Formats: sequence, structure tokens, C-alpha cells
Amino acid sequence: IGDFADSAKYTPYGKRTKTIDGIFDNATAQLSATDEMAITIPQPRFYCRSVDVTGGAEGDKIVIRNTDYTVRVMVDDGTGVSTLFLEKD
Repeated sequence: IGDFADSAKYTPYGKRTKTIDGIFDNATAQLSATDEMAITIPQPRFYCRSVDVTGGAEGDKIVIRNTDYTVRVMVDDGTGVSTLFLEKD
């Protein structure tokens, strides 16, 4: 993570806020609405050390670059890195 890290304020539901580091990706995805039309949707993600989000779950809150997000899906890849799929509040 190192030089490319963003600091985030992570708040697991019912617990104290803590600062964690990770890589923020504010990507978009295109979905086909019809054969002739695509819709672009936001797909923000935060990659971090799994140990930093142990016990985390859907509904947790995270603030990245002064923007509030809710964790919608949390995936641990088994190598010590977790991906948090986010929804902007």
C-alpha cells in the first residue's frame, strides 16, 4: 500500500472509529440497459489489510477523502488483503 495509500476513518457498526490505510479506487462500470444503451454506475472500492477490518461487515461506515461511504460488500481474498465495495452516502 505504502506511497499510494489513502488514510480512511473506518467505523465498524457499534464500535469505535479507527484510521486505516488503503488504496481507494473510484471506478465506474457500464451495464447494458438494452442492446443500444449502456448505463454508467459508480463502483467505489477500498483495498486494505484484512487485519484492519477484522470483524467488519455490510453497513459499516468509512470516510475517504472527506466523502462518507457505507460498506456494501467486504471480500477477503485470502492473502491478507480485503476489498470493501462501497456506496456513497
